[in-house]
Amino acid sequence: MKPTFKLNMKQKLAALAVLLLTSVPTQAADNNAVTEPFKMAVIIDEAYGRAVVSGKYEEAINKLTTVKRRARESFSDHVNLCVAYTKSSEIEKARIVCDAAVAHVRKQEADVSRIKDHRSLEVLAYRANLSAALSNRGVLLAATGETALAREDFVAAMSFGTRYSRIAAANLDRLEELSAQKA
Repeated sequence: MKPTFKLNMKQKLAALAVLLLTSVPTQAADNNAVTEPFKMAVIIDEAYGRAVVSGKYEEAINKLTTVKRRARESFSDHVNLCVAYTKSSEIEKARIVCDAAVAHVRKQEADVSRIKDHRSLEVLAYRANLSAALSNRGVLLAATGETALAREDFVAAMSFGTRYSRIAAANLDRLEELSAQKA
């Protein structure tokens, strides 16, 4: 029996754009090399992602939380709210929606695990979405000083081998640099 797991085309080909969490690169302590800031993923074609990318965080938050016709349980809503709340320093709200983004994808795990072709669009989308959600949550955790938990999320995001895993790897490198500077 074929699994009933289905994704719409936007989910299959989720166009995640990279958004810089910090606006200015910093100097590494040991060699004065410029290091990369943390990065978060935003779904630009859905859930007011373009507003988030352009820095209109409050506008995106207001539209995503007040429009009654929107399905507020969508993955793109959670991802984009996670970034908007994080950038707006609304940490508790960011934590809730970042966790919800991860949970939303993990609900699909049983369906995805039944798909034999590990290169199918559904499996690839699942891996990419979970990698992006974990990396975003890792950035939030890093920003709140929860280094060990951030590291766990970055490592888990990297394990999926997606292009978003590279973002997680860069975020983990940045976290390690910051930890070494504090030591």
